[in-house]
Amino acid sequence: MPRFSTLRSVASFLVVSSMAFAAEIDWRGNPYTHLVNAWDGGAVPGSADFARVPSQAEFDGFAFVLNPAHPLDVSVLQVDQRATWWAISNGAFDTPNLLAETVSLDGVTNAMMSDLHVRVGSLRQYGIEPMLEIFDAKIDLADVLAVESGLVRLRGGAEVTSPRVDVDTGARLELDSDARLNVERLLYESTLPLQTAGRVQISGDDSSLINAAVEVTHGLASDHEQSGLFVSGGFLRCQQRVSIGSGEVPDGGREAELQVYGGGTVRMESTLELDHAYLRPNSESNLIVQGSITAQSTRIDVSGLLVSVSQTQLKDCSTSVYGDLHSTELLDIDGGTLSCIGSARIGSGHIICGDTLMFRECDMISNTVPETPFVSSGTFERGGTLLIRNPKNAFPGMVRELVNAHEITGVWDSVIFQSFDDASHVSMELTETDQSISLRFDSKTAGDVDGDGRVSFDDLHAILLNWNETAVPSRFWRHPADLDAGGQVNIVDLLVVLENYGN
Repeated sequence: MPRFSTLRSVASFLVVSSMAFAAEIDWRGNPYTHLVNAWDGGAVPGSADFARVPSQAEFDGFAFVLNPAHPLDVSVLQVDQRATWWAISNGAFDTPNLLAETVSLDGVTNAMMSDLHVRVGSLRQYGIEPMLEIFDAKIDLADVLAVESGLVRLRGGAEVTSPRVDVDTGARLELDSDARLNVERLLYESTLPLQTAGRVQISGDDSSLINAAVEVTHGLASDHEQSGLFVSGGFLRCQQRVSIGSGEVPDGGREAELQVYGGGTVRMESTLELDHAYLRPNSESNLIVQGSITAQSTRIDVSGLLVSVSQTQLKDCSTSVYGDLHSTELLDIDGGTLSCIGSARIGSGHIICGDTLMFRECDMISNTVPETPFVSSGTFERGGTLLIRNPKNAFPGMVRELVNAHEITGVWDSVIFQSFDDASHVSMELTETDQSISLRFDSKTAGDVDGDGRVSFDDLHAILLNWNETAVPSRFWRHPADLDAGGQVNIVDLLVVLENYGN
């Protein structure tokens, strides 16, 4: 048994042993727990009592019916080894119908909590190959859900909320569609996969650990929830492979998601695999993958930081980068679109552009001088389509580097310029070298220094105001009044304005 489980077991034993129980009362088989003849001695257990459900051989039947009008409120509820145990409610469960400091399941082969609202301190499952199914029930824990052996499965509309969930070696946790686990700290030390088609929400400042593989499959469409793994704040380390999505989303289904937000950080020691999924490292959040990232038919929105220490292969993906995307070895765009938006940054040792590289609404002016390129690479292989859509803050004379690389090879299948602003008077021109791909902006009207679409006194004044100003053209900038890019504002530029005055 892992160290933390041993300590927890000792702690639980000390707590239970130190309680001053009013009585230890056994259940005698009548399923209606609020009746006196359901309990040994004809007394319904109270809030200081130890309520025990003995092994099945000692009574007939297995149903354990909790009446919302008469909730079972005990100090400890202990369920001993037995074939089956089914705790249900015979009415609505908007208010708790089971309250306890501790609920312990000792090797219960088949246990189910259904249509219940349970409010307990801790829920502990242990023993030989137990299994607990929580079906369409609400379980609120004040301390911990401890799965020391066997399987705990959340089904239907089950919702479990706990500050901590501990899953020991050899134990297992599964979530079916529309089930939800809300936890501040998850310690999943088992080597068996964490499987979910529901929602696992980790939202605490503490560090969490998942030792096993994580398998997130598509869930059923829900009015209010997405399926997947959601990490808000704190730090989560995944030591094995993480798989999000499982082929095409079925009719009526919802794509699996991996989302990091609220300043959270997820570190994956192995690979990240995405298939018809949705990946979102949101603003000020980090997703760091030590292995490779492979994605197929996946939506990826990077507002924070996404790093692959190995390589990233995107096949038929729609990838939008608002923050930072880095892939140390390789970034391969095989079908789909890679969009650089706003002030995004993309970097890799080797970039292969097999389909569309889009610069959309990118900031042409930033606070860094000189401007850094949007895309940096050791080797950049051109291919597919380069699409420039609606660059922001552009003015005549600006030259903005899009890609900088040690080596640029290949050719574009097509280069497309699009502007959402039909009234724009600024034109775009692509300039490419063996190491740089840049965008140059000029006025659509010769002699128009300020880019307002007219050659007027304002343009003449700009020439005279900057007379003899020198500015050697570079891949980052040239002086707007240096109309011929000769490196100085002089008579040549003045003549251009005079020849086109009034246009």
